[in-house]
Amino acid sequence: MIVEFQAAADADTPRLAARLVEQDALPADLPRVVTEGAGAARFSGKAGQVFDLFMEGPQGVSRLALAG
Repeated sequence: MIVEFQAAADADTPRLAARLVEQDALPADLPRVVTEGAGAARFSGKAGQVFDLFMEGPQGVSRLALAG
């Protein structure tokens, strides 16, 4: 078996963005794919709820987490 390792990711690139949201009030500046995904997952921003996804942006793929 041949195993290859890639160089480490750039430490200056954020890998996780977390947003706190109020119940039944997603921020208006979220991309459509996030709001539709949160709705499909029945995320409403209640206390203790978490919705996370991976998104591609200008700096590569990152993780976005919404927490109620």
